[in-house]
Amino acid sequence: MLFFGLNLGCEFISITLKISDSSGKMPKFFNIFFAALVAIIFLWAPFLSAQEGEVIESVKIVGNKRIDESTILYYIQSKPGTVLSKLQIRKDIEQIFSLGQFKDIQVDTQNRLEGLELQFLVEEIPSIGDVEILGNSKLETNDIREKIGLRRGATFNEHLVKESKKEILKVYEEKGYFFAETRIDTKKNSDNLVDVVIKIREGEKVKIEKIRFSGNKAFKDKKLAEVMETQARTWFSFIDDSGVYQKDILKLDMFRVEGFYQDNGYLRIKVLEPRIDINKKARQIHIIIPIEEGPQFRIKSL
Repeated sequence: MLFFGLNLGCEFISITLKISDSSGKMPKFFNIFFAALVAIIFLWAPFLSAQEGEVIESVKIVGNKRIDESTILYYIQSKPGTVLSKLQIRKDIEQIFSLGQFKDIQVDTQNRLEGLELQFLVEEIPSIGDVEILGNSKLETNDIREKIGLRRGATFNEHLVKESKKEILKVYEEKGYFFAETRIDTKKNSDNLVDVVIKIREGEKVKIEKIRFSGNKAFKDKKLAEVMETQARTWFSFIDDSGVYQKDILKLDMFRVEGFYQDNGYLRIKVLEPRIDINKKARQIHIIIPIEEGPQFRIKSL
Protein backbone atom coordinates (compact mmCIF):
# COMPACT_ATOMS: atom_id res chain seq x y z
CA MET A 1 0.00 0.00 0.00
CA LEU A 2 1.30 3.47 -0.84
CA PHE A 3 0.30 6.78 0.73
CA PHE A 4 1.49 9.96 -0.91
CA GLY A 5 0.91 13.62 -0.11
CA LEU A 6 2.26 16.77 -1.72
CA ASN A 7 1.92 20.13 0.01
CA LEU A 8 2.70 23.14 -2.19
CA GLY A 9 2.97 26.66 -0.79
CA CYS A 10 4.57 29.91 -1.67
CA GLU A 11 7.74 29.26 0.27
CA PHE A 12 8.06 25.54 0.92
CA ILE A 13 7.45 22.03 -0.33
CA SER A 14 6.47 19.07 1.81
CA ILE A 15 6.93 15.53 0.57
CA THR A 16 5.32 12.61 2.36
CA LEU A 17 5.90 9.03 1.25
CA LYS A 18 4.77 5.92 3.08
CA ILE A 19 5.23 2.49 1.55
CA SER A 20 4.37 -0.86 3.06
CA ASP A 21 2.90 -4.20 2.12
CA SER A 22 0.56 -6.47 4.06
CA SER A 23 3.45 -7.92 6.07
CA GLY A 24 4.56 -4.52 7.26
CA LYS A 25 7.86 -4.73 5.34
CA MET A 26 9.04 -2.36 2.64
CA PRO A 27 8.87 -3.94 -0.85
CA LYS A 28 12.08 -4.77 -2.70
CA PHE A 29 11.31 -2.29 -5.45
CA PHE A 30 11.15 0.52 -2.86
CA ASN A 31 14.43 2.25 -3.72
CA ILE A 32 13.83 2.36 -7.48
CA PHE A 33 10.21 3.39 -7.17
CA PHE A 34 10.95 6.01 -4.55
CA ALA A 35 13.73 7.62 -6.58
CA ALA A 36 11.55 7.84 -9.68
CA LEU A 37 8.58 9.24 -7.78
CA VAL A 38 10.53 11.93 -5.98
CA ALA A 39 12.18 12.98 -9.24
CA ILE A 40 8.75 13.46 -10.83
CA ILE A 41 7.53 15.47 -7.84
CA PHE A 42 10.39 17.92 -8.06
CA LEU A 43 9.83 18.45 -11.75
CA TRP A 44 6.35 19.71 -10.86
CA ALA A 45 7.55 22.07 -8.15
CA PRO A 46 8.47 25.30 -10.02
CA PHE A 47 8.61 27.34 -6.82
CA LEU A 48 11.50 25.19 -5.61
CA SER A 49 13.30 25.80 -8.89
CA ALA A 50 13.04 29.49 -8.09
CA GLN A 51 15.00 28.83 -4.88
CA GLU A 52 17.41 26.43 -6.48
CA GLY A 53 20.84 27.95 -6.58
CA GLU A 54 20.42 29.78 -3.29
CA VAL A 55 23.02 29.14 -0.63
CA ILE A 56 21.84 27.10 2.36
CA GLU A 57 22.45 28.97 5.59
CA SER A 58 21.37 26.21 8.00
CA VAL A 59 20.03 22.63 8.06
CA LYS A 60 17.63 21.53 10.77
CA ILE A 61 16.14 18.16 11.74
CA VAL A 62 12.62 18.28 13.15
CA GLY A 63 10.65 15.47 14.82
CA ASN A 64 13.46 13.11 15.83
CA LYS A 65 13.26 11.72 19.35
CA ARG A 66 15.27 8.52 19.41
CA ILE A 67 17.76 9.11 16.60
CA ASP A 68 20.33 11.84 17.29
CA GLU A 69 20.29 14.86 14.99
CA SER A 70 24.01 14.42 14.39
CA THR A 71 23.42 10.90 13.08
CA ILE A 72 20.87 12.11 10.55
CA LEU A 73 22.96 15.10 9.50
CA TYR A 74 25.88 12.76 8.83
CA TYR A 75 23.91 11.19 5.96
CA ILE A 76 22.80 14.54 4.50
CA GLN A 77 25.03 16.22 1.92
CA SER A 78 22.93 19.39 1.68
CA LYS A 79 25.00 21.32 4.22
CA PRO A 80 25.30 24.98 5.24
CA GLY A 81 27.32 26.83 2.63
CA THR A 82 26.29 24.53 -0.23
CA VAL A 83 23.86 25.44 -3.00
CA LEU A 84 20.24 24.21 -2.74
CA SER A 85 19.77 21.37 -5.24
CA LYS A 86 16.64 19.34 -5.83
CA LEU A 87 18.79 16.43 -7.02
CA GLN A 88 20.85 16.45 -3.84
CA ILE A 89 17.75 16.70 -1.66
CA ARG A 90 16.34 13.61 -3.37
CA LYS A 91 19.56 11.76 -2.55
CA ASP A 92 19.44 13.03 1.03
CA ILE A 93 15.90 11.66 1.47
CA GLU A 94 17.01 8.28 0.13
CA GLN A 95 19.94 8.22 2.54
CA ILE A 96 17.74 9.00 5.54
CA PHE A 97 15.26 6.30 4.53
CA SER A 98 18.11 3.83 4.17
CA LEU A 99 18.67 4.00 7.94
CA GLY A 100 15.46 2.00 8.34
CA GLN A 101 14.34 4.14 11.26
CA PHE A 102 11.81 6.45 9.63
CA LYS A 103 8.35 5.96 8.14
CA ASP A 104 7.77 9.53 6.98
CA ILE A 105 10.11 12.29 5.76
CA GLN A 106 9.13 15.79 4.72
CA VAL A 107 11.32 18.54 3.31
CA ASP A 108 10.66 22.22 4.04
CA THR A 109 12.49 25.47 3.30
CA GLN A 110 12.16 28.63 5.36
CA ASN A 111 13.49 32.11 4.64
CA ARG A 112 15.06 33.37 7.87
CA LEU A 113 16.74 36.70 8.55
CA GLU A 114 20.08 34.88 8.46
CA GLY A 115 19.24 33.22 5.13
CA LEU A 116 17.72 30.02 3.76
CA GLU A 117 16.98 27.24 6.28
CA LEU A 118 16.52 23.70 4.97
CA GLN A 119 14.40 21.49 7.23
CA PHE A 120 14.00 17.71 7.23
CA LEU A 121 10.83 16.81 9.12
CA VAL A 122 11.04 13.16 10.11
CA GLU A 123 8.66 10.72 11.76
CA GLU A 124 10.43 7.82 13.42
CA ILE A 125 9.28 4.22 13.34
CA PRO A 126 8.35 3.44 16.96
CA SER A 127 10.71 1.37 19.11
CA ILE A 128 9.69 -1.46 21.39
CA GLY A 129 9.30 -0.49 25.04
CA ASP A 130 8.35 -2.95 27.77
CA VAL A 131 7.80 -6.59 26.78
CA GLU A 132 5.71 -8.61 29.24
CA ILE A 133 5.04 -12.35 28.95
CA LEU A 134 2.05 -13.78 30.79
CA GLY A 135 0.55 -17.26 31.21
CA ASN A 136 3.68 -19.38 30.75
CA SER A 137 4.30 -21.94 33.44
CA LYS A 138 5.67 -24.85 31.38
CA LEU A 139 8.42 -22.84 29.68
CA GLU A 140 10.81 -20.33 31.22
CA THR A 141 10.25 -16.69 30.30
CA ASN A 142 13.88 -16.27 29.20
CA ASP A 143 13.59 -19.30 26.91
CA ILE A 144 10.68 -17.61 25.15
CA ARG A 145 12.45 -14.23 24.96
CA GLU A 146 15.44 -15.84 23.23
CA LYS A 147 13.21 -17.12 20.43
CA ILE A 148 11.49 -13.86 19.52
CA GLY A 149 12.59 -10.55 18.02
CA LEU A 150 10.36 -8.46 20.27
CA ARG A 151 13.03 -6.93 22.47
CA ARG A 152 13.18 -3.58 24.21
CA GLY A 153 14.82 -0.96 22.00
CA ALA A 154 14.31 -2.85 18.74
CA THR A 155 12.48 -1.16 15.88
CA PHE A 156 8.80 -2.10 15.98
CA ASN A 157 6.79 -3.41 13.03
CA GLU A 158 3.75 -5.65 12.64
CA HIS A 159 5.71 -8.27 10.73
CA LEU A 160 7.88 -8.76 13.82
CA VAL A 161 4.74 -9.38 15.88
CA LYS A 162 3.52 -12.06 13.46
CA GLU A 163 6.91 -13.78 13.34
CA SER A 164 7.24 -13.73 17.13
CA LYS A 165 3.84 -15.37 17.48
CA LYS A 166 4.92 -18.15 15.11
CA GLU A 167 8.16 -18.69 17.00
CA ILE A 168 6.37 -18.93 20.35
CA LEU A 169 3.95 -21.57 19.05
CA LYS A 170 6.85 -23.41 17.41
CA VAL A 171 8.83 -23.71 20.63
CA TYR A 172 5.73 -24.99 22.42
CA GLU A 173 5.14 -27.60 19.71
CA GLU A 174 8.73 -28.78 20.08
CA LYS A 175 7.96 -29.45 23.75
CA GLY A 176 4.74 -31.31 22.95
CA TYR A 177 2.22 -28.49 23.46
CA PHE A 178 0.57 -28.62 20.05
CA PHE A 179 -2.55 -26.78 21.16
CA ALA A 180 -0.90 -23.80 22.82
CA GLU A 181 -2.37 -20.41 21.93
CA THR A 182 -0.89 -16.94 22.11
CA ARG A 183 -2.07 -13.38 21.65
CA ILE A 184 0.17 -10.33 21.37
CA ASP A 185 -1.25 -6.95 22.37
CA THR A 186 0.57 -3.71 21.60
CA LYS A 187 0.06 -0.16 22.88
CA LYS A 188 1.91 2.97 21.80
CA ASN A 189 2.83 5.33 24.62
CA SER A 190 3.67 9.03 24.62
CA ASP A 191 7.42 8.43 24.17
CA ASN A 192 6.95 6.86 20.70
CA LEU A 193 7.51 3.46 22.28
CA VAL A 194 5.29 0.43 21.75
CA ASP A 195 4.70 -1.66 24.86
CA VAL A 196 4.09 -5.34 24.18
CA VAL A 197 2.09 -7.85 26.22
CA ILE A 198 2.34 -11.52 25.19
CA LYS A 199 -0.47 -13.69 26.58
CA ILE A 200 -0.06 -17.45 26.39
CA ARG A 201 -2.50 -20.29 26.97
CA GLU A 202 -0.33 -23.38 27.11
CA GLY A 203 -2.83 -26.23 27.24
CA GLU A 204 -1.76 -29.79 27.94
CA LYS A 205 0.97 -31.87 26.36
CA VAL A 206 -0.29 -33.99 23.48
CA LYS A 207 0.12 -37.74 23.77
CA ILE A 208 1.43 -39.92 20.94
CA GLU A 209 -1.28 -42.32 19.87
CA LYS A 210 0.80 -44.35 17.42
CA ILE A 211 4.29 -44.62 15.93
CA ARG A 212 4.73 -46.37 12.64
CA PHE A 213 7.37 -46.70 9.95
CA SER A 214 7.19 -46.73 6.17
CA GLY A 215 9.64 -48.36 3.77
CA ASN A 216 10.93 -50.86 6.34
CA LYS A 217 11.09 -54.45 5.09
CA ALA A 218 13.90 -56.00 7.10
CA PHE A 219 12.43 -55.19 10.53
CA LYS A 220 8.89 -54.81 11.79
CA ASP A 221 7.59 -51.59 13.34
CA LYS A 222 7.58 -53.09 16.80
CA LYS A 223 11.27 -54.02 16.60
CA LEU A 224 12.30 -50.54 15.46
CA ALA A 225 10.13 -48.85 18.09
CA GLU A 226 11.98 -50.77 20.81
CA VAL A 227 15.17 -48.92 19.83
CA MET A 228 13.56 -45.53 20.42
CA GLU A 229 13.07 -43.54 23.59
CA THR A 230 9.95 -41.92 22.12
CA GLN A 231 7.02 -44.23 22.73
CA ALA A 232 3.30 -44.21 22.10
CA ARG A 233 1.10 -43.67 25.12
CA THR A 234 0.06 -46.57 27.38
CA TRP A 235 -2.49 -47.07 30.14
CA PHE A 236 0.05 -45.61 32.56
CA SER A 237 0.75 -42.43 30.56
CA PHE A 238 -1.60 -40.41 32.73
CA ILE A 239 0.73 -41.09 35.69
CA ASP A 240 4.11 -40.36 34.13
CA ASP A 241 5.37 -38.41 31.13
CA SER A 242 5.48 -41.38 28.77
CA GLY A 243 3.87 -41.06 25.39
CA VAL A 244 4.65 -37.33 25.18
CA TYR A 245 6.11 -35.87 22.00
CA GLN A 246 9.43 -34.05 22.35
CA LYS A 247 11.17 -32.98 19.18
CA ASP A 248 14.73 -33.14 20.50
CA ILE A 249 14.27 -36.69 21.79
CA LEU A 250 12.65 -37.84 18.54
CA LYS A 251 15.62 -36.43 16.64
CA LEU A 252 17.98 -38.57 18.73
CA ASP A 253 15.74 -41.55 18.08
CA MET A 254 16.35 -41.16 14.34
CA PHE A 255 20.07 -41.72 14.99
CA ARG A 256 19.26 -44.71 17.19
CA VAL A 257 17.22 -46.36 14.43
CA GLU A 258 19.96 -45.58 11.92
CA GLY A 259 22.59 -47.11 14.20
CA PHE A 260 20.46 -50.24 14.67
CA TYR A 261 20.28 -50.75 10.91
CA GLN A 262 24.02 -50.18 10.49
CA ASP A 263 24.79 -52.73 13.20
CA ASN A 264 22.80 -55.22 11.14
CA GLY A 265 24.67 -54.55 7.89
CA TYR A 266 22.54 -51.81 6.32
CA LEU A 267 25.33 -49.30 5.81
CA ARG A 268 23.38 -47.10 3.40
CA ILE A 269 20.34 -46.72 5.62
CA LYS A 270 18.52 -43.38 5.51
CA VAL A 271 16.04 -42.39 8.20
CA LEU A 272 14.10 -39.45 6.79
CA GLU A 273 12.31 -36.56 8.51
CA PRO A 274 9.32 -37.86 10.51
CA ARG A 275 5.83 -36.72 9.59
CA ILE A 276 3.62 -35.57 12.44
CA ASP A 277 -0.12 -36.01 11.91
CA ILE A 278 -2.19 -34.03 14.41
CA ASN A 279 -5.74 -34.98 15.33
CA LYS A 280 -7.02 -31.79 16.95
CA LYS A 281 -10.42 -33.25 17.79
CA ALA A 282 -8.96 -36.26 19.61
CA ARG A 283 -6.01 -34.16 20.85
CA GLN A 284 -3.47 -36.76 19.84
CA ILE A 285 -0.72 -37.22 17.26
CA HIS A 286 0.57 -39.98 15.00
CA ILE A 287 4.25 -40.18 14.02
CA ILE A 288 5.25 -41.70 10.67
CA ILE A 289 8.97 -42.32 10.12
CA PRO A 290 10.04 -42.94 6.48
CA ILE A 291 12.98 -45.30 5.95
CA GLU A 292 15.16 -46.13 2.94
CA GLU A 293 16.92 -49.34 3.94
CA GLY A 294 19.30 -49.90 1.04
CA PRO A 295 21.18 -53.19 0.56
CA GLN A 296 22.44 -55.35 3.42
CA PHE A 297 26.19 -55.97 3.51
CA ARG A 298 27.60 -59.18 4.97
CA ILE A 299 31.16 -59.99 5.98
CA LYS A 300 32.36 -63.25 4.48
CA SER A 301 34.19 -65.64 6.75
CA LEU A 302 37.97 -65.58 6.39
